[in-house]
Amino acid sequence: MSEYIHIAKVRDWMNDRGIERGFEQNTLTRKIRHGTFKVPLIRIGNTPYFLEQELINWLKENTH
Repeated sequence: MSEYIHIAKVRDWMNDRGIERGFEQNTLTRKIRHGTFKVPLIRIGNTPYFLEQELINWLKENTH
């Protein structure tokens, strides 16, 4: 089953994977608005949730 990550939990999710400087919620919101964080998401009300696999894919594509 797919797991969705609440926008406020993305930093903790990244930290659990050894990425100490994960994104804060406000940073993610700004990056989404400016189009620099292009990860598919669903919204429940106004709250974005990210599919865990899509976050992993984004990290692979944007980590050097």
